[in-house]
Amino acid sequence: MIFNLTLAGLGWLGMTALTWQLIKHAEPPVTRRQAVIGSLAWPATVLLVLLAVLFERGGGSGV
Repeated sequence: MIFNLTLAGLGWLGMTALTWQLIKHAEPPVTRRQAVIGSLAWPATVLLVLLAVLFERGGGSGV
């Protein structure tokens, strides 16, 4: 459980960093606020979908 959470956290940080780099070099330039929202939005969405799949399959506590 701890390993899975650690792995998910590292994956989320990696996706956030990758997206930040892509947004930082975007044309036309984006504002810092847009970059922060963009770099956090899609990794958070992926994480929520993965959690939903986990709980749907009965892997979570279901509480």
